[in-house]
Amino acid sequence: MADWNEAGVRASNFYFRTFRKTEDYDEALEAFEGEIIEYMEDAGIEFEEGWEYDLPANDISSILVGVVKVAKEIDDDEVKAALHTHIINKLFDTQDKHGKDQYTQWDKAINEMI
Repeated sequence: MADWNEAGVRASNFYFRTFRKTEDYDEALEAFEGEIIEYMEDAGIEFEEGWEYDLPANDISSILVGVVKVAKEIDDDEVKAALHTHIINKLFDTQDKHGKDQYTQWDKAINEMI
């Protein structure tokens, strides 16, 4: 069984490391996405529309816990804000699938990172 909290930690660490190395937000966000996709594939989950659509709400919530955990250790608000915006935009787009109440919970959870 996949540990989605760990996926969030790994993806966030990859994002922050990539940004430190490249200073390129797009490349860092691609690294974040790629790490989650790789984790999905390792768990036997086929990537179809995006992790925000392909994963159940509980798994997404666990990813966010990992993201927030890592982000709280980072002092650079601008770099955290880019990741925050990226995630919140992806989750906003899933309201039709996961519901407005779920999105509201995620929004509250992810806002703890900034």
